[in-house]
Amino acid sequence: HLEAEGFCVLELAMTANEHAELIAEFRRSVQLMNRATLDPANPQLPPLETISRRHLPPYVGKGLQTFYGMAHTPYADRMRLHPEVRRAFEVIYGTKALACSLDAPAIHLEPPTGKNVNWLHQDQDARHTYLSVQGCLVLRSAYARLAQMVSWQPLARFTGEQRALCASARQSGSSMTHDNARVNKKPLPTFRPDPRQFTHLRVYNAEAAKELADEDYEARLRKLIPPEPPSPPSN
Repeated sequence: HLEAEGFCVLELAMTANEHAELIAEFRRSVQLMNRATLDPANPQLPPLETISRRHLPPYVGKGLQTFYGMAHTPYADRMRLHPEVRRAFEVIYGTKALACSLDAPAIHLEPPTGKNVNWLHQDQDARHTYLSVQGCLVLRSAYARLAQMVSWQPLARFTGEQRALCASARQSGSSMTHDNARVNKKPLPTFRPDPRQFTHLRVYNAEAAKELADEDYEARLRKLIPPEPPSPPSN
């Protein structure tokens, strides 16, 4: 269907426990980005009903959360690293040697308004001479949309410049396009709009992760973006 129509929809075989774990990662990630404790009764995992738009970065377009490092929280990385998501891209590209995009979560607490509310868009255009597929993993929740944009690509197509951009984005909290070719919303979106308007939020970068004991922050990046292409097997 992907080859014939240019898109496909996959229903992941996710257990109730796996779904609950991903929802919990979102709740934990929201708390990590907020300086104040959202719910004293649940200091690490605030209930979904206590989370409002104030507790999230400001919307960019169509609910995308590209500010304040939301694209690098445990929730975002866990969605990208879900085994069935990666398996889908392995089938598409015919290889296990893949690197992942650092694109933005897509979150709407209320139903979106306006045209094209599902924001389906074309990632393959005249500038791309290769297959480029972007996916969106959507979780069922009390929200109108709780999702993560994700795109894995063959590692052989991953350049040193892209690797350097990924490291920069991880440090600054910025998100990146589906093919990791540029940082979204230049200049770096972490500081747009003016962060003084959102002093209750913290930029979730490597420094904040260390302070808040997110011990596998950089380890997750190494899984998403391998440091170097794998060596060819020896004879």
